Amino acid sequence: MLLDEGFGHKSPHSCFEDDHAAHCGVCVDEALLAYRLEKDQRLTPEQVRKVIIEKYSGETPARDPQLS
Repeated sequence: MLLDEGFGHKSPHSCFEDDHAAHCGVCVDEALLAYRLEKDQRLTPEQVRKVIIEKYSGETPARDPQLS
């Protein structure tokens, strides 16, 4: 599980809709990583999501040929 689904969060954005991210280092780390990947490496949102899943879940997402 990447996000704390117990809080009803469905995306990194939803972590910031209340004060949850203020107390959660994972949410902040994911947001900063997403920002850097988009701005510095110019990754698409789909590519950013793939990197975050790989980093935080320990699982490898299904390979999407469009992202290769």
